[in-house]
Amino acid sequence: MKPVEGKPQMEKPSRIRPEFREFLPSFLESAREHIDAMDQGLLRLEKKGISDGEAIRSISRNAHSLKGAAMTIGVDEMATLCHRLEDLIREIGEGRLAADPSVFDALFMANDANRSILEGLAASSEISLDIDPIVERLAALIPSEETASLPGRSRIGRNTDRTTSSSRILHDSVRVPTAKVDRFLHIAVELVITRNRMQSLLENLNELEDSQKRDQSALALLGEDLEAWSNSGPGRLSPIASLVQQQERGQEIIGQFSDGFRESLDILSRLVDETQQLVMDIRMLPVSLLFHPFARSARDLDRERDKTVDILIEGEETRIDKRAIEELSDPLLHLLRNAIDHGMEPVEGRKAAGKDETGKIILRAFQDVDKVVLEVIDDGPGIDKDLITQQAVDKGFLTQDEAKHLLEAEVFDLLFVPGFSTAKMVTDLSGRGIGMDVVKNNVEKLNGSVEISSVRGEGTRVHITLPLTLATTRAFLVRCSDHILAVPVFSAIQVLRVLPEAIDTIKGREAFYWQG
Repeated sequence: MKPVEGKPQMEKPSRIRPEFREFLPSFLESAREHIDAMDQGLLRLEKKGISDGEAIRSISRNAHSLKGAAMTIGVDEMATLCHRLEDLIREIGEGRLAADPSVFDALFMANDANRSILEGLAASSEISLDIDPIVERLAALIPSEETASLPGRSRIGRNTDRTTSSSRILHDSVRVPTAKVDRFLHIAVELVITRNRMQSLLENLNELEDSQKRDQSALALLGEDLEAWSNSGPGRLSPIASLVQQQERGQEIIGQFSDGFRESLDILSRLVDETQQLVMDIRMLPVSLLFHPFARSARDLDRERDKTVDILIEGEETRIDKRAIEELSDPLLHLLRNAIDHGMEPVEGRKAAGKDETGKIILRAFQDVDKVVLEVIDDGPGIDKDLITQQAVDKGFLTQDEAKHLLEAEVFDLLFVPGFSTAKMVTDLSGRGIGMDVVKNNVEKLNGSVEISSVRGEGTRVHITLPLTLATTRAFLVRCSDHILAVPVFSAIQVLRVLPEAIDTIKGREAFYWQG
């Protein structure tokens, strides 16, 4: 949806005043949160109507907060849009304006304009968007003569109540640049390595202590033999006995050092583990940051395709690595487009199939031991396996005989082959023979996997499995000759203990038999 129609952009961009430039990064972060929250509130309000008072309050609260922050920093265009948003939401909440699709189109357009302004500020600290057409469209919707008669920007001035408007203060959190978090993580990893080295030193120290105990026992026995053999008088301390005493004193010092070293290492180990877990938790974000924008995308796609679809989000508090959110945004959007464009029947088709007129797409996330699972599920017509295999044969991906022996999972895997598509019609959303291979590549770059399952007439499920964290990788340490190698745990199929007698020589090279 384009935020501006019909008028060219302003030729002379307005800029953030120099005295506010240093506050721009903080403003951008908080503004983005307010805009996202307004999007979610508008989606809820459009779906549930004015009975959802919390949605109305959330939109009003975020619009008012963003207006105040924008006025403080001098972004008057955003403040004007938020003010008009507040006016419309108040009219809807008080029942003076019917909340029909055209009204929500205008509200979403205004919020899109806020997002465009934000992107311009982030890129160049400039605002080059002409908001007058949007302000006029919003004003035209307000039934109040007093409000509608006012010019687009007359109610918002640069000096309006600026002393009372300020950016919110987060008492329980701070914003930290990602680079600093990553540096903190690297330090934690170095601490883990240092801790492991100290543990190795402690093992050597324990061996030295055991060796000294054995030497002391042997020396004491030797001393007793020599004393019996010696003609020394009673009460005279022989050199051997003196040496034994020195050995005992050395053993006592080593024991004290070993105990202190062991205690300090235990404390260090606990702190290192806690630090590493804390840093990994900092990188973990709720999957709602990934899922929520798709509800807005689905709303726009519904309008374009004249379909009715509900997006249900489950497990939105599940936490995944920040990098996964960044890498999976586009692939999941492609899956959502496929689900609406190909995987959802028109209203008449759903009626004929005995289904509810409103289709359902579930975005689900949950943790499974040390992995995170993401699923996109629709209740559409499902995937025609026969159509897939026939298309694969027609396009030369496999022979007719090979197609007959494919397992169900292998049939669906054909959808990930580059250039493969079963779409009968190319649209601006999907059906161009690209995309699913990109989805698989992006997931595999995150050391994950993706699978498709479908039941004809019931729907389709796309199942994505990812490591719980991408910040660190658990690995086996393997010694090969004089080298120590780290093998990622997810790359290991099985760990075996191979006895020397199981090793044979085959064609001049050592080998052993595994699984027959």
